Amino acid sequence: MTEKEKSGWGCFYVLAALSGVFALLYLLDATFTDYSWSAVGQHLVFMVVFLLIAAAIVWVRGRWKQ
Repeated sequence: MTEKEKSGWGCFYVLAALSGVFALLYLLDATFTDYSWSAVGQHLVFMVVFLLIAAAIVWVRGRWKQ
């Protein structure tokens, strides 16, 4: 990977780490309260889709700048 291809991935990794923390909090909330498991599943799916879109944007920008 060249330096141009790496740009933007740091922000994506921070976003992924924050999403992982929120996913853990959703799971703990559903485990210890009466929070709906289907709502947890929906939140997790939305987070994954959001991360995939962010990764695609960073990847396309890296390829476009070459």
